[in-house]
Amino acid sequence: MGLKIYGKFMRLLLEAEVAPTSESEFVQQYAAITGEDPRRSGYMQQQPNKWGIEARIYFDCEDWVCDSMRKLGYTVEDRPGGGYRAEFAYRINSQELFWHLVRHGYRLGENEPIEAT
Repeated sequence: MGLKIYGKFMRLLLEAEVAPTSESEFVQQYAAITGEDPRRSGYMQQQPNKWGIEARIYFDCEDWVCDSMRKLGYTVEDRPGGGYRAEFAYRINSQELFWHLVRHGYRLGENEPIEAT
């Protein structure tokens, strides 16, 4: 995916729900990229009922950004109000995209758009 689309989110929130058996792997990978401990962010939650890592991207964007994400193979969930994180219009569950965004400079929690350089 071209980096230009990474800066086209209007608002973006990264969150992870991590099984206890996957916590060490997640913490190590996140820290290796960011130099930060994700457990301190409040947006990495240990969930004993999970089997691995659920990486979620909540965001608002123009319609063409969602269309592009779908064309790239991501399942973009429309979130028409109500439910968890209802303040965001869309959600993608993807570890691949999550790590791409972290490498681009986004961090757990709420983020401002980061333009490609």
